[in-house]
Amino acid sequence: MFEIVKNELKAAGVNQVDASGEFFLSDSMPKLFPGGVYGFFVELSEEEAKKFFNEASERNSASLDSFGKFKPIKDNFYPIYWGKDKSIGKRPYEHLKNSKGTGSIRLSTYRSLENKKIHSITIIVDDNDKLENHLQNQFPHLLLTKTEQYNAI
Repeated sequence: MFEIVKNELKAAGVNQVDASGEFFLSDSMPKLFPGGVYGFFVELSEEEAKKFFNEASERNSASLDSFGKFKPIKDNFYPIYWGKDKSIGKRPYEHLKNSKGTGSIRLSTYRSLENKKIHSITIIVDDNDKLENHLQNQFPHLLLTKTEQYNAI
């Protein structure tokens, strides 16, 4: 998946950069390194993808209005979520939990993904807004972030 995202950098008009930077302790907002874009993917059969789509739709957590728009990036790898972070590292972890009040996709609460290997990537770029928007347009993800905890009934 990393190579697919790297191939989209040129089309998005952004560059991958090193995760390094310079700052002074007197800076009011030190920037350690540029922001990044991250993504979660899962390999599913078409039937499994429909179950995942239906579960997200029933929970009002689907960003797509029809299963036909939920397409694999390559082979049977489906995009779960694209995100961006100015301080890359913590934000992707928040999406794994069912935390109270934190806007996340609450990945751990999806029964249709139990026992599935979830793949993730992070890439540091010079314009994380631009790349995230490009990836969302090229490979629409399924899940929306929610601030309320998910409670299974």
